[in-house]
Parts: sequence; structure tokens; C-alpha cells
Amino acid sequence: MDAAVEARPTLDGTLAGIVTAAPLLRAVRDPACGAAIVALDHAQSAPQLIRNSPMPITSNLPSLVRPASAFLLALVPAALLCAGGDCEPEWDTTLGSPGMSSGYVASIAVHDDGSGAGPQLYATGNFASAGGNPGTALIARWNGAQWVSVGGGLVSQFSNVLQSWNGGLYVGGYFDSAAGVPGTAKLARWNGSAWQSVGAQLESFLSAVWSFAVWDDGSGEALYVGGNYLNIGGQGIDHIAKFNGTTFSPVGGTIVGPAQIVLDMRVFNDELIICGRFQSVGGVPAANIARWNGAAWQPLGGGLPGTQVICLEVIDGQLYAGGSFLPAAGSPATRIARWDGAQWHPLGPGLNNSVQDIAGYDDGTGMKVYAVGNFTATGDNLVPLNRIARWTGAAWEPFGNGLGATENIFESFVWNDGESDRLLIGGSFPSIDGLPSSRVAAWVGCVPEGILGDLDGNGIVDGADLGLLLGAWGDRGPADLDGNGVVDGADLGILLGNWS
Repeated sequence: MDAAVEARPTLDGTLAGIVTAAPLLRAVRDPACGAAIVALDHAQSAPQLIRNSPMPITSNLPSLVRPASAFLLALVPAALLCAGGDCEPEWDTTLGSPGMSSGYVASIAVHDDGSGAGPQLYATGNFASAGGNPGTALIARWNGAQWVSVGGGLVSQFSNVLQSWNGGLYVGGYFDSAAGVPGTAKLARWNGSAWQSVGAQLESFLSAVWSFAVWDDGSGEALYVGGNYLNIGGQGIDHIAKFNGTTFSPVGGTIVGPAQIVLDMRVFNDELIICGRFQSVGGVPAANIARWNGAAWQPLGGGLPGTQVICLEVIDGQLYAGGSFLPAAGSPATRIARWDGAQWHPLGPGLNNSVQDIAGYDDGTGMKVYAVGNFTATGDNLVPLNRIARWTGAAWEPFGNGLGATENIFESFVWNDGESDRLLIGGSFPSIDGLPSSRVAAWVGCVPEGILGDLDGNGIVDGADLGLLLGAWGDRGPADLDGNGVVDGADLGILLGNWS
């Protein structure tokens, strides 16, 4: 039996249709990437059909639901369904035009403040203002059009790190206060409408917060706070602490230097990994990097001897570390290394100066490791790189012309702006690749056909992915393919448009 589709105009002037008889409906992909029609069960809001064809239409369409039902058809923009083609990765300077007035961006995060606006982008660092707007010192929020104030900003010095957790946005650094609120020096919480103290008591000029991680050690999820403090929450806890939302507690003992500090943390293989500048943790020898299983500290092989390990990232089940460590000091790699769970591996010749951050990003050619920092070439000085580089799995390669001679990149962060994943970078630069973009910019890749909607990661978009999307209907999460904060018909259209 044919499914008859009647085209009707909608309120916004686009076409919609009603399927008056629907036996079996099937996802059909148009290689030419034309406009698509998505059928939704009008009563149940359950997705049923995609077909690229002019309306009205009559055709045999296999169905996923009961026959003789009425379905609302909505046009899905072809741009959401098609990628690749003539697309070339490029820099987008929207976030940096105008960006930050001075200084640098140190950390970027996404947070939903509960206001109904959904997840939004936040940036922090050492800048007097952002987007030319008042109340944006050291921290700002991107509202989709411009950088705006977060409760009046932070007061004095600099900020290092952001973390969304338990309904709040936490910020750590070396600032005097958050908008003058008492008890917010160095560590504060934004609840969506006001800054709050978390009782850290870090007013000492010796104290600073440098890193956050969220992890459950078996007793409940908590926020871990790393830095170079000797006392937090009124307790003699040094350099790393566990915060359960109310109180601070120690994490396995004292960290010993020289000049000890915890600079970054990640969860890997269900353990908390910390890095920085230290020789032992809780009495266990560990050269600048260690792992905590909830009961005891352990080293990662022989560690990464040298000045310090600055950053960590988990990419495709592997742990990557960057910093200023060197083989001359006993390290297995030059400033960047990969840990496979059992041993360290170098990434070619490494890099010729410090690595400040690492990210995993797919620009349409497959997942690659991106490094940013102070380097200007590979470790053997044979390949010019200029502060940002991409590891192909076999070699380091540049992209674009990078930065000026005195500028650096401190942050890399993958963000979905509702259209595609973007690799954001933050630092002290006024421009990138010759394009004005003050302190922040986005590298925009080309999503290959079929990648959006592959929710189970098996390389194709099929019924298993459709089931995952339907199971998440109305919620947030990986099935929110367009990044609008809810899994709905638009996400269904993207998934079905990339049906394998």
C-alpha cells in the first residue's frame, strides 16, 4: 500500500505534510544532499520517516510503526544532513571579534546555568574585559552573539581553570574575589545568578588553584581541586583535595616537590591521574605524574622526569601528557608522550618547547592529537609548527601559519556550536593565521558524511543509533546532534539524513 503525503504550508512558510496511510517507512539517503522530509508521529512525537523528494509524493515507504496513522512531516535543512564535498577546514574568528581586550585566555568550558538558555560557553584567564562589555574581567560567557558578564567578573590578578559540576560553574586561580563576594578568593562557585563561597579559605598569597577534575572514587562523585596551596577549607590539606559539595578532605597524603604543584588532572581507566611538578605523592615516588585508585597512589611507569608535566588528555582510550619533560632528564619522550596503560611512548621527535594543552579533534579526516603551547618546531627542529600542531599518528604537521613570534596558546577545547564540533584555542594572541581574533579562535573542520548520528561508534548510522536517539528523546546528551540542548526532531533529521 502506498503512503500518500499531502503538502501543507506551516506557520513559518515552509512545507509540511501529512502521511494519511503509512505501511512500512524506511530511511532513504540522497547522495546529492537535497532537502529532506522527516515524519514524526504527531501523537507520540516518535520519528518515523525521511525521504528526499518533492512534495506532494506517493511512494512505497516501509514503516516503523502502526499503519493508518497520521504523521507530521518537517523539512530538514540540507546543510545539517550534508558535509564534506568542497568543504575546507578553516579558522572562524567570531569568538575573537571582538574578543578579549588584553592578557590571555587560560581555560574554556561549557556550562548550563539553569536559566533555560541551555549549555553555553565560558572563558577565563587574565583579561580586562571581553567583547567590549562591562563586568567581564577575567571571566565571560558567550551568549551566542557576544561575550557578556558572569555576575560582575573576578577581581584582580588571574584565573586558571573552569569546571561545571553539580549545577554550578567552579572557577579557580589567583584572583582576590569573585565580584567582591567574601570567601571567594582563588576558588568560587557561580550558581547561575550569583557568586558563592565554597569555604575554601584560600586568602593566603601563597595559595592558587590550577586544576579541577570530577571523579567518583566509589563513595560518590566529587570535585577534585589541584594547585599549590598548603591549606584548604581550614584544614592542613596540601596541593590536592576532594570537595563533596560541602567539605574538603585529603587525597592520600602529602605531595613533595621541589616547588610542588598540581597543574592538571584527568580520569583514565577509572583512576584519577594528576600531573605537575613533584617527586612523590603520599610517600610513593612519582616523577611529575601519578594515579590515585581511591585507596593508594601509584606511579605511571617511571613517570616523566624533567621540569614539569603541564597538561593531560584522554583520546581514543590513550592518555596523553604534555609539558617540558626531556629524555636528558630520564623522560621517555620530548615534551609530549602517550601512556597506553602499561608504558610510555614518544610522539615522534616531540616538540622543541613546552606543550601547554592537548586535545583530540576530528576535522573530517579522522581523529588526531592536537598540541598547543610555546613550541615553534618539532623536537629535532626539522618541521616548523609555530605554537600549534597536529599529530597524524606517524608525524607532526602544521596547519595554517600559527601565531606571531611572542604569542602563545594555553588552551584547546572541543566545542559543538550547534552545527559542528570546533577546536577552540585560547591564549595571548591578537590574531591567528593573519586573521584578527583576540585571544580566542575556532578551527572548524568538515564533518564527513555519516559521522553525525553514529551514536554507538560502529562507523555506520543504523537502527541501533536510531534506538539510542529515541531512548534519549526530550533529554540532553550525545544524541543532541545539533547542540540545542534537547533531543528532538531536528536531531532525528540529522541522524536519518546520514543513514548508512
